[in-house]
Amino acid sequence: MARRETLVPLYDRVVVQRLEAEPMSPGGMLHVPENAQRQPWKGFVLAVGKGRLLGDGTLRPLELRVGDKVWLPQHGGVPVQVGGETLVVLQEHEVLMKIEEAEAEEGEDEQLLLGSFTGDTRGVDG
Repeated sequence: MARRETLVPLYDRVVVQRLEAEPMSPGGMLHVPENAQRQPWKGFVLAVGKGRLLGDGTLRPLELRVGDKVWLPQHGGVPVQVGGETLVVLQEHEVLMKIEEAEAEEGEDEQLLLGSFTGDTRGVDG
């Protein structure tokens, strides 16, 4: 009987699949050779750990969830090969931001909107 392995990130680690790099320049005029392409900044969260282990032994749940679209650092995380595909394992705090998409309202141009500060005053350690 065949066995299937499931990768489960520990604690505050997340597994991210980077989106494919764009083969064209931002203006769409030039084809960028594969060896000159930079790693893509965006990716999808494929798996998350149970949470950050705090000094008092409790776990603080992660804010990222499976399926979230995120903005990643250009270089960072640990690349892992899974089924011929390269994934990246990072700690949640290494992810730069979560990307939330919503339909633009009528008359509103497509634009990047920055979320408002939520007033969350938790420190880095929880």
